[in-house]
Amino acid sequence: MTPRHRFVSRLCSHTFLSYFLNEKSAVVDLGVNKGEFARSMIAKFGCRVHGLEPVPELFAAVTGTPGLIVEQAAIGTTVGTQQIRVFENRCASMGAALPGETSRSVDVPTVPLEVFLDRQGLREVDLLKVDIEGAELEMLPRIPAAVLAGIRQIAVEFHDFIYPETAPRVQAVIAGLVAAGFRRVRFSKDNIDLLFINPRFFRHPALLHLVLNFWFRPLLAMTRKIRRLFGNENPDHF
Repeated sequence: MTPRHRFVSRLCSHTFLSYFLNEKSAVVDLGVNKGEFARSMIAKFGCRVHGLEPVPELFAAVTGTPGLIVEQAAIGTTVGTQQIRVFENRCASMGAALPGETSRSVDVPTVPLEVFLDRQGLREVDLLKVDIEGAELEMLPRIPAAVLAGIRQIAVEFHDFIYPETAPRVQAVIAGLVAAGFRRVRFSKDNIDLLFINPRFFRHPALLHLVLNFWFRPLLAMTRKIRRLFGNENPDHF
């Protein structure tokens, strides 16, 4: 029997609908990094995770993880190669180094999302987690409409908190997803923890959107404040 899960879950600072996730679910992890999110998803839901990780040493560290199918590549607009910067104290990025930062450059393979999904044999995705250090601004607007239609929910961390000059582009990308029919739920004061829900997968999407925005989101915020008062700083605990 498939175990029942929380209505909403939060893993590695990404909040998403989880009540329907199980061992048959298709989860895509863009930005596998050290594998914390993928391993948590596999352990919690028994699902298989399909991921991309461009940094060679991080890719090597997660290769062979049971339940994780990972390619060494970054999301791009074409199949090819691109240079990324690997930093000491934050995740690798295609963006520029900040003042005082040191980095090294690495050439990595690139693949468009639709090509990656086709390679993996995925026609529908139950959860797309996007944490790709600014590259989401190029990737999200270029997802073909037919591919977007098959994605149930998208959990995104935007990076205008690192690159404030990208704020107008972030707002444009958010507006584009909403214009494509997705309903947005903001689980953070900034754009670090956003969820986009595809209404075609849900029986009562307007009601779900209202419940998440005006009941569940304030409840989660209050719960986090109470936990902080008692010394529990884990952001993934509700």
